[in-house]
Amino acid sequence: MTDVNIEQLGPNAWLVIGGIKWKPLIGSGLASKSQKEAVAVKATHFVAASSQSAAVGTIQLAPEKKSKVPRKFYSAAAIFAISHPTGAVIAREEVRGGKFWVVGSHDGMVSKGTDVICTADEADEIVNDFKRRHSNALLVSGSETDLNHYLNSSTELQPVKSLIEKIPTPVKVAVGFLLCLMLIDTGWGHWKKYKLRQLREQDIGQFVDSHAEWKTSLDEWARTIKTDGKSGLSDLYAEMGRIPLEVGHWKLSESTCKQVARGWSCTARYFRKVNATNLSFTSNLPQGWSAGWDGLTTAVATWEVKATRFPLARAAIPKVGDFSVNYISLLQRVLPTYRKVELLPPLKVVIANPTVVQVSQGRNEAIQVPYPKDNTVGIEIPSIQRFTFNGPLRSLTVLPITDETVIKSLHFSVEDRALAPSMRDSIFMAELIGETYVK
Repeated sequence: MTDVNIEQLGPNAWLVIGGIKWKPLIGSGLASKSQKEAVAVKATHFVAASSQSAAVGTIQLAPEKKSKVPRKFYSAAAIFAISHPTGAVIAREEVRGGKFWVVGSHDGMVSKGTDVICTADEADEIVNDFKRRHSNALLVSGSETDLNHYLNSSTELQPVKSLIEKIPTPVKVAVGFLLCLMLIDTGWGHWKKYKLRQLREQDIGQFVDSHAEWKTSLDEWARTIKTDGKSGLSDLYAEMGRIPLEVGHWKLSESTCKQVARGWSCTARYFRKVNATNLSFTSNLPQGWSAGWDGLTTAVATWEVKATRFPLARAAIPKVGDFSVNYISLLQRVLPTYRKVELLPPLKVVIANPTVVQVSQGRNEAIQVPYPKDNTVGIEIPSIQRFTFNGPLRSLTVLPITDETVIKSLHFSVEDRALAPSMRDSIFMAELIGETYVK
């Protein structure tokens, strides 16, 4: 799906159908960002994004012979999008020999993945996918547009200019003269050192062991992650078991422990029974607890619990494939004991690039070390899988927890309504929230 059709509209105007890759841009300075995007993908021409259509289109056209009046190219997709400024629309037009041109737009912006020439089956697939993403999408004809009305700067394919081409000629002459003076003044030896510094900045990997730098950075990050693991869950479960069901005639309603730096910050809510007073509550509080009130009928106790946590051991982090088979199999065995189990897909951890200090033009500069393209064994970027388990408090005793698990909170409530005993129902219901690390 990389074909392109170029049709002549007039003596100097040509229509480009298909073959343009579209990408949405955000923010201000869209014209400048469009030029940068075109340079980045090594395009020869581009349709600049604007306030009217915040998508840039890029394409590589075959070089042309120089002429006094160069040809002007216009994008059929840009014309289609601008002519449909609202809503989601898509067109499927046969262009030649059983090939179809498919173009879609949303609110006047060409949709990514369209403006292609393809087979009938591929065209149907693109149209169906577009309709799945836009429930109100309309299939329209792309040949009913009056092209001449839209042949302007918004639809024209501009040639990509290099930085040198964009510099005015007088400035080029002045820069060339200054460079000659620099070469004469500093000598060839200094010039080679200058180029060497430029190369060092452009490709830091030639001068720095990227693997070692990333390993050090990942190890430092891992030391900041404190895990609870199975022992942490057992300690937290035991703490929940020590919460009294009644304090000075106040009856336990619910309790929550949330992760803090030193361990757990816990609260317990009690509702008032006959003969219960604030004085009876404070007089019978466990040692280390503090009392608060929520109206006349609810008492709130708070306390902190120390926890023993361990730094994340990077080498022991399980691979996603192993985790999906080994851990999930253990989890599936205890699913009948929970009302709800939610395990989100893995999400890559965001880790800042390590930096090295290099001397450039007489001063120290911090240069980021890019992640290696190969030789990544031992420096895999970890991912987080967040989870929520909801079920009877007792079910936590059979819940499989890896050593690479961080517990965020544990909440349990006391059910007042009569419940028939079952694996998923209990007087004490709990919700455990946390995350585990995989790679």
